[in-house]
Amino acid sequence: GDAVVGAAAGASGSPRPLAGAKDQPDFASSRDLRSRRIAEGTQRLDPGTSGHRARELRLATAEMQHLGRQRQWQEALLLFSTVPNPDVILNTAALDACAKGLQLDRARKLFSEMPVKTVPTYNVLILLLGRLQRPQEAEELVQEMKRQGLQPNESTFSSLITAYGVVQDADTALRVLEDMRSVGLVPSALTYGAVMTACGRAGDRVQAAALLARMDEERVKPDAGHFNALIMAHARAGDEVGARGALQELRRRGLRPSVVAYTSLLVGLSGPTALAKAEAVFAEMRSECVQPDTMAYNSMLSAALASRATEKFWSTVAEMEAKGIKGNEQTELRIADCRALAQEALQTQPPDELRPLPPGWCEHRDPASGRSYYWAEADPAGTTTWERPG
Repeated sequence: GDAVVGAAAGASGSPRPLAGAKDQPDFASSRDLRSRRIAEGTQRLDPGTSGHRARELRLATAEMQHLGRQRQWQEALLLFSTVPNPDVILNTAALDACAKGLQLDRARKLFSEMPVKTVPTYNVLILLLGRLQRPQEAEELVQEMKRQGLQPNESTFSSLITAYGVVQDADTALRVLEDMRSVGLVPSALTYGAVMTACGRAGDRVQAAALLARMDEERVKPDAGHFNALIMAHARAGDEVGARGALQELRRRGLRPSVVAYTSLLVGLSGPTALAKAEAVFAEMRSECVQPDTMAYNSMLSAALASRATEKFWSTVAEMEAKGIKGNEQTELRIADCRALAQEALQTQPPDELRPLPPGWCEHRDPASGRSYYWAEADPAGTTTWERPG
């Protein structure tokens, strides 16, 4: 759930609903509120009576969460600016909207201006720092929490584990897991997933498998995400057999492989056989009605490049375009690599006089011009040409 829900619980971080079921905010009214505030520009929300203010705060918070999920952080901040004396929940909602938009400077400014900070508030910024590959700053923020008398909860530790996972530091992610245990917190499936993902990105198949075994011992039920991390760990370690074994174990436990599982499998393919194996994985995906996404297609493009199969490369790009699958920065890098490969092939192509003629063709040099001309033995009169065939 959104971090802002947890902010209402203060330092404990235990989420509680903002209102009863009958008082849940009306999103249509909430969007009307946003439109009205934006249209009014500098007009600020009228505090009114305490009941009216409470309702307006609920509506503003609900809309802030909605805008955050849509990555519309600018509109979220515009709405936030219309609310006088925002409470901790609304403050955290605005912070979360900036975090979801990866707006670190704005998030820092909001954070520094907040009169009251809760554990969920800190967790939002810790997770943002992790996503931006700043694990040391995230760690420092955890220490700051402690100095402020706030005790990190499971979400804090999971966010910190994620931060180290993003930079593929599985060892430190495992250390954070043990720190969490040392303060009496029991890891949930979510925390185990964060640590296993860190191991997957680092290619630490041994630790990933050990974590899954520990989950089984503690009766924590794994989901497909845990197996995706295990598949990735084997794949990045170059262990195709182990990756396949993890995929089979996923199925054995009654789980259905997603596109993420297959993409994780594709990650480990390399060398001259990569293309054939990638095509086999794609065929398997389609047989199970799993549609390849951008990451899966990027893996196929990498396999085509590894095999120097430029025709397959460009047909894959055309397939992406036909299916409306948008490429990303990694797609563009692969396209640039393929173009460089074609240019390299042109530069290394031998001169005409060194290339062998096709079977059945003959060559003779014209004594008058010094140029060579060519003909096919089967039809000399009809095929004689100055252009070298082939």
